[in-house]
Amino acid sequence: MDYKQPKKWGNIVYSSRKSLEELDCNAETQATISGRGYSGNIGSGNPIYTFSPKGHEPVIPDTIGAYMMNYICSLESLRKKD
Repeated sequence: MDYKQPKKWGNIVYSSRKSLEELDCNAETQATISGRGYSGNIGSGNPIYTFSPKGHEPVIPDTIGAYMMNYICSLESLRKKD
């Protein structure tokens, strides 16, 4: 994810982050498997922080997580019809 304006988390400032997410289409939950925040845009620059796995949490409506869930789960349902 790339930010127009740098984000602040405690005393850490970062401009982009990359993460690996696990989605459960049936339960409508997501879990972060791993991730890093970067000083530069589009995952460039130095890795500023690493975040650890979290358990599955409900997807919040009207967020990028909800958009990803809807898109990916719709692809999965199409694949099951074949």
